[in-house]
Amino acid sequence: MIAIFSTTTADTDMPIVLELLDPALYVGERRVSISKTLDLNVSFSDLGFTAADRRLTIKTIVTKTIAASLQSLLENNTELTIALWEGLFLVAPLSFRVSGNGTAVFTAAIKSKLSN
Repeated sequence: MIAIFSTTTADTDMPIVLELLDPALYVGERRVSISKTLDLNVSFSDLGFTAADRRLTIKTIVTKTIAASLQSLLENNTELTIALWEGLFLVAPLSFRVSGNGTAVFTAAIKSKLSN
């Protein structure tokens, strides 16, 4: 399974294609708020679910060149597009970590789902 990263503006170094180590990409939570009330009950509000409630965690093995490109994406972009098995997403990069053995973890918040 692969992930394809690209900037939302023209860039000659794009796209970056990654072979994923952990293809279990789905993590999601509903917008639920639970508040205690003065009468010892709770107020429960469920505002549903959208793609923007999700985070993507991409795990892969990278070379130094790809690691430098991913670091640049994190540090210099507020929006990226990521193509995955479940569709195309507009995302905001959140974090990037590379360990000594080349294992990389890139985390992004979904802004919107662009296609299926």
